[in-house]
Amino acid sequence: MAQFIPLLFEAYTQQVDPTQVKKFSQRPQVQFQRLKELAGEEAAVEIWDAAMEEGAEWEEVCFRAGIKAGIQMALELLEF
Repeated sequence: MAQFIPLLFEAYTQQVDPTQVKKFSQRPQVQFQRLKELAGEEAAVEIWDAAMEEGAEWEEVCFRAGIKAGIQMALELLEF
């Protein structure tokens, strides 16, 4: 299963129109600047890195859950 995830990601993203990709908002940059002012630059970077790692882990969990659900649904549909 793990080998299929990168292949599926590549297949789905090849068809993505770059003009339709959502532009990143300025909010994260503003919040990071605010964090640096409140906690100092070194602490802000450590906090920000930890938050980004947590987000990346959850993104992968959600992605895998979506793939699993999609495959299960496809298998159920093929049984008919």
